[in-house]
Amino acid sequence: MTPPQDEPVEVLKEEERQLFEPITVDHALQGELEETDDRFISSTIVDEVSVLPDPSEGESKPAPGVNPYLATARQLILEREWEKASPFIQMSLNYNSDDGIAWLYKGIIALFLNQPDESEQSLNRAKSYEKSRILANYYLAFLWYRNRSYEKSLQFLTDVLNENPANTRSRFLAGLCKVHLQQYNDAFDDLDILVHENPDHIRALLLMAFCRIKTRRHSDAISLIDKLLELREDHIPAWEMKSRALLSEGRYSEALSSAKRLLKITPHNHMGLYIRTMGYIKSGRFEEALQSAHEMTSIEPLQSTGWSLMGIAYMGLDKYQDALKRFDRSLLLNPHNDDVSAYRVKTLRKLKRYGDLLQYYEHVTEENPDDLRAWYNKGVLFHRAGRYEDALACYDRIIEKTPNDFRTLLNKGRAHKALHQNADAIRSFQQVIAVHSDSADAWYHLGQIYTVLVRLREALTSFDQALYIRPDYVKALVWKAHVMDELGMKQEAFQTMSRARKLDPSMTGKIKSRLIHD
Repeated sequence: MTPPQDEPVEVLKEEERQLFEPITVDHALQGELEETDDRFISSTIVDEVSVLPDPSEGESKPAPGVNPYLATARQLILEREWEKASPFIQMSLNYNSDDGIAWLYKGIIALFLNQPDESEQSLNRAKSYEKSRILANYYLAFLWYRNRSYEKSLQFLTDVLNENPANTRSRFLAGLCKVHLQQYNDAFDDLDILVHENPDHIRALLLMAFCRIKTRRHSDAISLIDKLLELREDHIPAWEMKSRALLSEGRYSEALSSAKRLLKITPHNHMGLYIRTMGYIKSGRFEEALQSAHEMTSIEPLQSTGWSLMGIAYMGLDKYQDALKRFDRSLLLNPHNDDVSAYRVKTLRKLKRYGDLLQYYEHVTEENPDDLRAWYNKGVLFHRAGRYEDALACYDRIIEKTPNDFRTLLNKGRAHKALHQNADAIRSFQQVIAVHSDSADAWYHLGQIYTVLVRLREALTSFDQALYIRPDYVKALVWKAHVMDELGMKQEAFQTMSRARKLDPSMTGKIKSRLIHD
């Protein structure tokens, strides 16, 4: 009896292929959500933290008849007439250079005229006066927030909140800073205090929902957004976030309904179109997804997202050539999108365009020599092409960095075996077993080599180990039967082959042997 040779790599059964196929991102046509961005966060602060606070928050109105310039400046600041207010501030300081409120107003004006150095200088001067200290600290915090120095902003806000924990504007800005610092749980706690005091605080509710989405607590986020939408039904960012959260929760029908509601309010909303298309993809409704993606590209032809989603929809329809064209278009617009590159690789594999794949990984390894995944994929493609020496060079690059990567070691052993470099092959398979003792494939390949070298007892032990790990390993059963037959164990060989035949009746057509009876 002659056992079958190893099948070509591309037709291996799924359980065997798991250890050999390239490690690529395979989203199984599910797509990945665009990362929830913070573009709406900036819009939440304009009215919330940048308006001059009321006198009740610490500022004292100038007494009638005292420094009239300051009263005029204050009114102009409240009306955001920064440049008109500036001369009155200077006249006020000429009138009284030790007026903390005047220095505070001077710092605020410079802040909104984008003069950060002058603003910081004036606000620090205002800090030295008791009546303007708290507000100066607040606007210094706002200044550093605008400069994206969130840690420094929090230092000033801490000073304010230590003196006045009820300062809602500072509490909100502190939460906002923590959101930017990705301290989502701490931010949520700060914002929750505001909502406890004011349940209708729309911006706080929005940011709290954002924090819950970022910490993967989508159900909590939806509850918060629902409260917000009760207060303001047409709130676009809320509908965007609700649609995202529902999609992440796997509630695809509701996500589609939410996206359609968003598109009713604002028909060309990018997020609404995106969620609608993704909802169709997630639901397996690829024709509708394709139509929705076409609408995205007609509205925003220079945005890559619509093209990539169109490619995914085509993949779902098994139209891989069409999918490839859309992924290429997407990458032309956004060359550094790793997810789209992964989909493109998957499409090339479906089309069996291994030459293009190899060219792609050649480029990746040139651009990033430390990309071990690319070296692995490149090695696999060389392996498939029968270029075993080139494959070994790729595998060795990986093993230099990760000596115990058992998948690479397994492939390395297979390449050595194909080159009849038996000693190196045995060494590689033994290394696999040392780090991954339940690798049935390593034991199987060892058994093959020992059989070829007529080390039959060692071969039998190896096949037994493979079958102990994976009892339905048909090829190991066939090879074991062959070894038993060679050792004169005729009855045991026949029983083993019968077991293999029951597991895979097609073995009868592959093997000609006296051990098989029709």
